[in-house]
Amino acid sequence: MIGVLPARLLRRRIVILRAAEKVDRYGTKTLDWTNPSEVEVRGEVQPRQARENEVGRSLDSIDAVVYLLPNTDLTASDRVRVGDDIYSVVGPPQQVQRLGRPHHLIANITSAKG
Repeated sequence: MIGVLPARLLRRRIVILRAAEKVDRYGTKTLDWTNPSEVEVRGEVQPRQARENEVGRSLDSIDAVVYLLPNTDLTASDRVRVGDDIYSVVGPPQQVQRLGRPHHLIANITSAKG
């Protein structure tokens, strides 16, 4: 039977961080990350690529994919915290369908280091 991605496969504690919107003195909407709202969900993160700088050979960034239950409220402007690492969502998350029903949500994420 193909249904929703089994919750037992989503083993990691993931916190979705959402900034408040504020309007600057010029009337432009901006994101205020000083006190983001937090929502804890279960998910899984799969690394895709890590880049290091050539000077000190330290890690510059990590690209990964996060898997969440379908219909999880995640947007392209959110961030996610996995353990001590904070990732930015890259592009809009995608709802994956199986047999015409939502199966899981995926999103590309990236973490800048240093």
